[in-house]
Amino acid sequence: CLTTQWIHDIIVEFVYQFQGFCQYRCQFKYRTTDEIKILEANRNIWVLPVVMGTLKKLSVKVPSSLVSAASSTLEQFAYFASIEQARLECLLGDYRGALEATAFVNLGDRSELYTALPSCHVNLYYHTGVCQMMLRKYAEAIDTFGEISLYLSRIMKPGASSNLKNGIDQMMKKSLDKVLALTAICVSLLPGVKVDDQV
Repeated sequence: CLTTQWIHDIIVEFVYQFQGFCQYRCQFKYRTTDEIKILEANRNIWVLPVVMGTLKKLSVKVPSSLVSAASSTLEQFAYFASIEQARLECLLGDYRGALEATAFVNLGDRSELYTALPSCHVNLYYHTGVCQMMLRKYAEAIDTFGEISLYLSRIMKPGASSNLKNGIDQMMKKSLDKVLALTAICVSLLPGVKVDDQV
C-alpha cells in the first residue's frame, strides 16, 4: 500500500528525471565521445512524446470529488499525473493545455487532495498562475498568486513550519519570492487591480 506522499513523489520524480535527462542530453560540450555515441544510438530514450503519453495514460480524469487520501492508488496516480502533466505543459509553453490538464481540480477547495501536500499545493498554484499570466488573464493570475502567497506565509510562520523539512522550507521561501515577483509583474500589467493587503 503506497501512501499519498509516496504516490505524489513517484510522479514528481518521474518528470524531474525527464527534465534532468533533457538537460544532460543538450550539454554536448561536457560529454565524452562515448557518451555522445550512446546518446545518438538511443534517441528514443526519455523523449517527450513517450513521457507525455505516460502521464496522459496515468491521468485518466477522475472527478476531484472522488479523489481523497482514502482513494485507490490508481485514482491518486491519475490525480497527481494530471498535475505534473500541467507542470510539464507549462514548461513547454502550452499554457492552455496546462490549464486543461487540471481543469477538474477545484482550486481553493480545502478537501482537495493537493492540500494535504504542501509541495503539491505550491506547485499547482504556481504553475496555474504562470499559465494565467502568460494567457494575459492577469486578474486571475493575481488572485492565484495572492492565494498561494498567503498560504506560503501561513505555513512558514515560526512554529508552523516545524513540520516542514529544512530542504522543503528553503524551497517554500524561494517559491514565495518568485510568486511575489510574478504578482508584482501582473499588478504592473493591470494597474488599479485590488490586491490583498497581506500580499
